[in-house]
Amino acid sequence: MSLQASIATIAVHFSLGQYDQLAARYTYPLPLYLNDEPQVFATPQAFQSFLERLHKQLTGDGLQQLEGNLVSVELTRCQRFRVWADWTIRGANGHQTVMQSISFNSGSHKERRTEMIQFVVTPAIAAKVELNAA
Repeated sequence: MSLQASIATIAVHFSLGQYDQLAARYTYPLPLYLNDEPQVFATPQAFQSFLERLHKQLTGDGLQQLEGNLVSVELTRCQRFRVWADWTIRGANGHQTVMQSISFNSGSHKERRTEMIQFVVTPAIAAKVELNAA
């Protein structure tokens, strides 16, 4: 699967509330940075709970569908590479960019596991979204 197709699949799973499908893509414990605030999800279930809370908060803000766009891919070195993506929500008020991500991956572009994620959430969304893992 191409990286853009993978990002699109992540967006569909999130939009449909398929958190178990999302959580299966990552290595645990999963470090995640939200606007430079570190959090660690020890299990897929903990990450699923976080995704569910985030989804509910974005749905309350008018989310109808999350869309992801591949921005850049780092060349693989020692079976490690980063992927940059922009994430927008489509809702009643049109499209709105809500965050950017950098995922830190192992493996190859075709077969990979995400080992860490960094999200930068826009100020408008950060004010509305509780970013705590607990």
